[in-house]
Amino acid sequence: GTATEVVEVSAQVVAIARRLFEVPAADERLTVRVCDGAEFVARDGPAFGVILVDGYDGESQVAELSSRAFYQDCRRRLEPEGVLVVNLWGSDRRFNEYVQRIEEAYPAATLCLPADKPGNVIVLAFRDPPPNPRWDELERRAGELTVRYGLEFGKFVRALRKMNRSDAETLHISDAP
Repeated sequence: GTATEVVEVSAQVVAIARRLFEVPAADERLTVRVCDGAEFVARDGPAFGVILVDGYDGESQVAELSSRAFYQDCRRRLEPEGVLVVNLWGSDRRFNEYVQRIEEAYPAATLCLPADKPGNVIVLAFRDPPPNPRWDELERRAGELTVRYGLEFGKFVRALRKMNRSDAETLHISDAP
């Protein structure tokens, strides 16, 4: 029941994704636009529940997809309780600068999730303050998702402890009660 809109600046990348990764043709659930992502989110348009950003060009983060203005435009295009998800390289010399920009654009809350692949860090930025979940609830839910999807969600829960504020009982995402 989810509709996905993909924005990719390179028609060649779209063609490769279709050929090698079985990305299907566009239909009522999938729209693929070949255009500049920064320009796309800067325009007026519908709000999204989630915006995923992977702004690397093979060598570094693309400046247009890591600017303060870009992150603010993404926030403006999110629905209430929407989330921005950004893939960053922890080894990028500007990593801390990118995270700081995201935190400034999303004062409600951000989380960092080190990915299983060494070096990648997923930053989740919340438009509105989410509740602070208890570790036991996160672990219970991770177990359910592991059974349902066959992925190791427990690893994600453990990884959240590495880069985020927490105590023995709670992951502190925001200052909201």
